[in-house]
Amino acid sequence: MSRDVDHINHVKSDNKWDNLRKVTATENKRNSPHCRNNTSGLMGISWRNDSKRWRARINVEGKCIDLGSFVNFHEAVNSRKNAEVFYGFHINHGK
Repeated sequence: MSRDVDHINHVKSDNKWDNLRKVTATENKRNSPHCRNNTSGLMGISWRNDSKRWRARINVEGKCIDLGSFVNFHEAVNSRKNAEVFYGFHINHGK
């Protein structure tokens, strides 16, 4: 099993020991920052113009899991956060 080094705070130049941890590639992906083109401000949450609803999704081991479609933004966020806990994502994931 190969190991990666994860920068816990997402700052690649911050190589202090307390910011680094040895992880598998899967664990490293579970502590990813959100994409620059993210418009909702939260990873895995997007607005669907066709249905006028918020969609929550999560990627786990290469598979996209649809968590549901929500009228309320906060319900979509709660669904995503619960899934992150369930699948063992790092607390800094998406920040």
